[in-house]
Order: sequence, then structure tokens, then C-alpha cells
Amino acid sequence: MPETTVLMPTEPREPTPPGNSDPVTTKKSFGRRNAQLATITALTYVVFLLLMARIPGGDIGLIAVTTLLSLFFTLLFTVLMARSLTDRKSLAVAALISIAAIVPSIIIPLLVRMHPEWPIWGPMGPRYKAYRGMLRLVPGEDSLIMVTAAVSIGVGISRLVKEFKMLLPIAVMLAVVDLYVVFGGGLVTQAQHGSPVAAHLMNSLTVQLPTVHPARGVAPMQLAVGFADYLFIGLFFACFAKFKAPAKKTFLVLFAVLAGYMMVVAFRNIALPALVPIGVVVIGMHIKRFEYKRDELFALLYAGIIVGVIGTIFYIKSRIGAK
Repeated sequence: MPETTVLMPTEPREPTPPGNSDPVTTKKSFGRRNAQLATITALTYVVFLLLMARIPGGDIGLIAVTTLLSLFFTLLFTVLMARSLTDRKSLAVAALISIAAIVPSIIIPLLVRMHPEWPIWGPMGPRYKAYRGMLRLVPGEDSLIMVTAAVSIGVGISRLVKEFKMLLPIAVMLAVVDLYVVFGGGLVTQAQHGSPVAAHLMNSLTVQLPTVHPARGVAPMQLAVGFADYLFIGLFFACFAKFKAPAKKTFLVLFAVLAGYMMVVAFRNIALPALVPIGVVVIGMHIKRFEYKRDELFALLYAGIIVGVIGTIFYIKSRIGAK
């Protein structure tokens, strides 16, 4: 008997609407395009720093301009990186490489400060010096790696955000915590009052605006921006991409606000909590998207009161302790 072929029925595939591409393909394309732009931004930034170092003179006006441009490049790189890590694989690779590259520069000096008697530090010295040299092969390399680590963590946290309206309480909570850290007895306050461990952690967990080593010409001032600031900028802009919220105007307003903030920090020589203006911009630029039910509004109000009371108690205690 001749062989017969039996065709089993299969589940019909839903056709892709005309003019629309597959969502997975679109997401990968979006991530790939932003990864390319992030790479171009980083390379352009390195060239910019090298050129600024070759311009003679130390005019404070030009240095202020290059410092603001440095902030712009760093923020742009942060946002593009946050938008590029759209899948688990790219996020895992970026997180593992950047964290592995930067963590030794934080942990080893801290351990040396805490346990100078350990015999391992002698043999490790030349290796650590070579490692630090590799992190500074080109201007801005170490700072951009730390920004990548911060953004990777922020994007990872953004995956836990299920609704856009969750960003409002997150922004408020972060602003309150940052106020405590800077003014209420947190890490910054402890560092300013002479704690060597707090001073090291503060220096290690801040991203220095990249410059050349040593600074020459009209290279940017190496002002410090908190690791957490870049982490949560990454979180917010990852959420904007995730929930298809407009981000271009938010980025421009955020840069303008932080630029003014940075100049106050630079010329008044004071520490200010950057998560406060970041939270204000995030909420203000998307205020119409935060729609809550009546019970949710009351829950937010109660939570805000509790956080405010706790923050005030800690602030008062730190002031009494300082006296």
C-alpha cells in the first residue's frame, strides 16, 4: 500500500497586524539602538575630555561650561544605558561586568583602613595599583563603569514596578531618605563629622564627574554625584520606557535643574541631596499620569505622615547628638 502522510492540525497563529512588528523584535531593536547610542556617547565623552585637557589656561568660566557638559554627557549615558537593558541577558551581562570591575576599588581600600595589620596587603599592593591604572586608562573610564553598575541595579529594581503610579511614592520616599542622609545624621553627615569609614564609603559610593588625571587645561571639575542618584535615574527612565511614557522633555528638564544645582554645589562648596530635585522633576513632568483611587490617596497620605515623623525624629536626634 502506498504510504500516506497524515497532517495533524496545529494551533492557528494570530497574524501580525499590517504595519506592526513583533513586540519582542521591537523591544530588542529598541534596546540595541539605545546600546549603540550609549556606546557612541561614551566614546564622544572620552574624546571631549581629552580635547578639553589640551586647551591651555584655567579660565573658571570655561571650566564651568565643561563641567556642565560633563554632567550632560553623564546623564545622557545613564538614560541611554537604562533604555538599552531591555532583556535579562543584557542586564545580567552589564551588571556582572561593571560590578565585578568596580567593587574591588571600593572594598579593598575599606578593608585596608579597617584591618591594616593583615599581611596580604603587601603582596597585593602592586596588583591593586595595576588594577587602578587599568580603570584609568582613558579619562572617565572608572566613572562610566560605576554609572553602568548603578544603572544596572536601577533597571533590575524597575522590573519590580508593576504600575506607573508606583513611581510617585518611590520618588517621595527617596527624597526623604536623601534629606536624612545629607542633613539628618546619615552617611554624609557622619563623614563631615570625622568618621573615617563613613568618609571612605561616601567617597567610594559617589560617581566623580569624569575628568583627566590630573586635571589639566579646562577639564571639568571633578564634582561628586551619589551612586544612588544614578541608580534611581536609571530606575525612573527604565520605567518610562517600560510604560511608554515620554522621556525626552523629562531628560532636558532634569539636566537643566541638576545643572543649576551642580553650580550651587560647586561655587558654594556645600552638599545637597540630589534625589530631591530628581524626584520633583519625575513627579512634576508626569503629574497627570498619577491617578489614584480614594483609598490609595489616603494610604499615601498616612505613609507620608509616618515617613515625615520618623525623619523628623532622626533629624532631631542627630542634632542633639552633634551638640
